[in-house]
Amino acid sequence: LQLLTETLFFDPEQGTVGSVSLISNEDGRELYMAAYDPDEDLFIIEKATDWDPPEEAVEGVRFALDGDTDTTHETPEDTASALLGLAKEQNLEPSIAFLLEEME
Repeated sequence: LQLLTETLFFDPEQGTVGSVSLISNEDGRELYMAAYDPDEDLFIIEKATDWDPPEEAVEGVRFALDGDTDTTHETPEDTASALLGLAKEQNLEPSIAFLLEEME
């Protein structure tokens, strides 16, 4: 829980966002994505609705191309707890990423 909580961050000075994805053990699809949305001032968990084709999988993972908001949370702790619940319920593996905004 602590690792997921610390991964979900936003640094406006550096333009860096920490995100967590939940990956299906069955077919390698990214099923949920979570990150902080500074425009909404909330942490958002999205459920994937469309994926890269199988031939474009990266290390066996088919990344989501689109998704719909599943839940919103005010704290990284609540978001991490919700992610762990989803992972346990659906036998999903977490994956973390750090995204950088393009600087002009």
